[in-house]
Amino acid sequence: MQRETGQRKQANLLYLWGIVFIYFSFNAIALFAVSGTADKDQAEQLILSQAFQPGYSSKPPLYTYIVKAVFYVTGPGLAPLLVLKAVLLSLFAGSIMALGKQFGFTTRQHLVTLASLVFIPQLIWESQRDLTHSVLVTTIAAATLLQFARIRRNPATINYVALGALTGLGLIGKYNYAMFLTALILAASSVPQYRSVLTNRRVLAALPVALVISMPHIFWLVANPELATGSISKLHIGDGNLVTGLASAAVAALAFLTPLLIFSILLLSGPLKQGLPEKIRPADSKLLLNLLLATIIVVAVFVMATGAQQIKDRWYQPLLFYVPLIIAMLANPAKTRLKWYLGLGVVFALLVSVALPGRTIFAALFDKYSRPNIPYPDLLASMVDHERKPVFILAETNVLGGNSRLVFPDAVIQVPSYSIGLNSLSGDGFVVCETPDCDNARFKEWLDSNYAIDAHLLKFNSIEMPYRYAPSEMKSIYFFRVRLPQPANQE
Repeated sequence: MQRETGQRKQANLLYLWGIVFIYFSFNAIALFAVSGTADKDQAEQLILSQAFQPGYSSKPPLYTYIVKAVFYVTGPGLAPLLVLKAVLLSLFAGSIMALGKQFGFTTRQHLVTLASLVFIPQLIWESQRDLTHSVLVTTIAAATLLQFARIRRNPATINYVALGALTGLGLIGKYNYAMFLTALILAASSVPQYRSVLTNRRVLAALPVALVISMPHIFWLVANPELATGSISKLHIGDGNLVTGLASAAVAALAFLTPLLIFSILLLSGPLKQGLPEKIRPADSKLLLNLLLATIIVVAVFVMATGAQQIKDRWYQPLLFYVPLIIAMLANPAKTRLKWYLGLGVVFALLVSVALPGRTIFAALFDKYSRPNIPYPDLLASMVDHERKPVFILAETNVLGGNSRLVFPDAVIQVPSYSIGLNSLSGDGFVVCETPDCDNARFKEWLDSNYAIDAHLLKFNSIEMPYRYAPSEMKSIYFFRVRLPQPANQE
């Protein structure tokens, strides 16, 4: 009878995960259906994935590696990017559910966990809208925590090797993974049952795996410090003091968690949950609670050490993703309150499914437009006829460059923001801008210094088209066909 109950619980989990996968897949299809335009982060990946490099910019390379592998099979396109996002989000949700299973959650607690994830806007909205690296690293962080829980129950060498692989991938997934890993080590060290995961000699099997995966990028970081630290300005270091820095970090954390905390306090209040198996409850609940405390400490130390003054709420995705597990572990709501909580979770999830494509379709109604409203691919396709496709595109902006690859998948796309190590350009191509007549001093300087193109001498053509779902709004791009000679050493 107990075996049948276990099989039934396993079937319920697979059923729930199937619903999650269908949900994210449906949203990806809807986004693709309403607009063929690549948004900001999607455009970035379309540009960077042209070449395999140990590093690209101030962001680590793993997401780009995955995109490049996907494009090797599918060819560059928006649909593969959306499918990849749906898969990653489904894997994240699956890891959270697997953690609940490790902790002995009931089906009811799994439902609370999934509903709680919906009440975190960064996870349910921003992650589907346009984020890339944050989604990947959050998935890896969840898998890392899951692997810790598995090793505690089965400290086999292969599990430590898997932990090392996840650690290496996390370090080249996004840099704030290092903060999560530090917090996890601190939390595990404070719980005897999990401390054994760190003190077991098999942990030595994890270290070389992590190093092999992460060292090429680390060497690149050391060799290219100016590129690696390119986004440090986002922290606004030196624009305030310790108090304002810590306040910024606290506000961002509250922004990340506030909707979840409000709904959980209102609807899940009651005596602490007593239903978890007693043999695992103390260690697992203590690990999660100590992980939350350790995360607070690590973030505070980071602010004090760097002087950071601006912490964004999305940076907390790989640092606080497990809070829904804590809520499900401790909450003991009455049946009616539980129904309200789960019902609101379903409603919010459905509203997100409507709002994701709706923000584009109904943009004119609210006079608030986004990049998917702009017909970049159609504008770019109108520049050329089918017989004279360009060999290269020199684009003023990342969004133009990324969407150029959707239209001209065989052309080399270059933009000022990134240094893509491709062969020297030659042959027919286009200079493309969003600024009227390419009147952008930085872009003109880039053209001159890199390709000996004097943009002041070019007479640009223009194309104008209406926004998608907003015919009264118009968008123009400016372009000029250029021909670059073959380098002398290749003649």
